[in-house]
Amino acid sequence: MYPSIRIRMFDDRDLDQILALEKECFTDPFDERVFNNLFKYEHLFLVAEVCGSVAGYILALIREGGAEIATVAVAPLHRRKGVAGTLFNELEKHLRSAGIERLILEVRVSNQRALHLYKKLGFDVESTILGFYSDGEDAYLMCKQLNST
Repeated sequence: MYPSIRIRMFDDRDLDQILALEKECFTDPFDERVFNNLFKYEHLFLVAEVCGSVAGYILALIREGGAEIATVAVAPLHRRKGVAGTLFNELEKHLRSAGIERLILEVRVSNQRALHLYKKLGFDVESTILGFYSDGEDAYLMCKQLNST
């Protein structure tokens, strides 16, 4: 059986593990400077902890009328074990209680695993953003309505 996943708020002591995960998970990872810039905005930063270590995280920026996922990652060792879904569910709970009705994210058009996950979680492709990534790859803008109508 997989160990329990504990979702909690980000703590400054998590940053080193998160920066290491960024490098492990992304071809163009955020560095400490980028995170510090993101922290200047209203945000919600959740960490998934498994056996005392950071297994994943999700950072959402709160904007007028909505929220945008700035980054989300799960360590390769912990993928396909419910960590991402648990992070998203907890994030959405917090956003709904804050009156946020819309959640958006960008994803590489080539990232089929992430696209599959986001569609499973209720996101829809809203548009394509040409040349979004630093290597010129396009992104899909995906959206999920959080209001319970």
